[in-house]
Amino acid sequence: MGQNAQLNTFLINLDRSPERLQYMDELLKRRGLSYSRVSAVDGTVIDRPACASASLTMPKIGCFLSHRSIWELMVSE
Repeated sequence: MGQNAQLNTFLINLDRSPERLQYMDELLKRRGLSYSRVSAVDGTVIDRPACASASLTMPKIGCFLSHRSIWELMVSE
């Protein structure tokens, strides 16, 4: 990466957490970082995948799926 290259910053945020988005927006702006908000997968409202391990909670599955969507964005860019 060149000296002036800038990494994309992705902010995963639950739609039901606007206060968290506001907090993170202020924090990132103070540091001079722009970001792309990605709506998080809400593990409390998804159906449990048939292949999911019994040890994974639905919020953990939602967290994983949210991060997977970022990986897909990174690959497509």
